[in-house]
Amino acid sequence: MVLSRLNLYRLLWHAWGGEENLSKSDHVKASGIAGGVSGMVGGMFRGPKNILPGILFFSLLGAGSSFVSQRAKNNEPKQSNTKTSWLDSKWSPMRSLSDKEYVDMLEEKILRLDAEIAVIDENIASLKTSGRSKNNSTTTKTG
Repeated sequence: MVLSRLNLYRLLWHAWGGEENLSKSDHVKASGIAGGVSGMVGGMFRGPKNILPGILFFSLLGAGSSFVSQRAKNNEPKQSNTKTSWLDSKWSPMRSLSDKEYVDMLEEKILRLDAEIAVIDENIASLKTSGRSKNNSTTTKTG
């Protein structure tokens, strides 16, 4: 089994109770230990006099980068719980509607359709009356 820095890091997480139970300082410690082991292995390949400098350098590099990463996570602005969508873009010709806006839009369309139906009903009524008057005029002429 190849014991890479990432695998050792995950092994330490698991040994210390899982990632959800680790504090921020535990993450930094685990990264420092994993970096030290990686530096030791690298130093062994380069010779015995390079083991200690490799351990020190990669421990500090791992712990330092983890510390900076944890600080950067703390400084990030809190994300709002609203989902971002492509509809929220200012370049999109469409936008998402709230329930109230959607209901208002539907009521407006229904009102418009009711008005059109009323106009059509008036046209039908006027055609019926004009048709009756033509029928009455033709029956009086022939009768």
